[in-house]
Amino acid sequence: MRAYPWTNLLASLVIGASLVLSSWMIQQGVKAKPSAPVGHEAVSAANGSERNQNDKFLLSVSEAAIYLNMTEDQIKTIIATEASQLSHAGSYQGVMFPYIQVNNEVLISKNDLVRWLADASASRRSYGIHG
Repeated sequence: MRAYPWTNLLASLVIGASLVLSSWMIQQGVKAKPSAPVGHEAVSAANGSERNQNDKFLLSVSEAAIYLNMTEDQIKTIIATEASQLSHAGSYQGVMFPYIQVNNEVLISKNDLVRWLADASASRRSYGIHG
């Protein structure tokens, strides 16, 4: 079979247009989500600026409750129980719930929640159960 001279030209145009279009789409995606300097997420979260929950290092009690599929009261019970155990015993065995307090606001480390959850689950801790 004899190839038509215009088929090679048409194929080249289609490939060229695909490359240009895909490059443009990648460029638009990069512009839509610029990279932030290291530590910027923590500063933004502490300053209260609006950020996607996936980008935050620190969560509020309500955000942590949603993240862990718990209630805010359950989070507060965990914090109070561990603080009580620490004050009575003078030390705490295992990983404590990862929070800091800034201006009377409790902020919870999202990265350390996974480590705390694994430790709490492995040691089968109970919070708020008196029996």
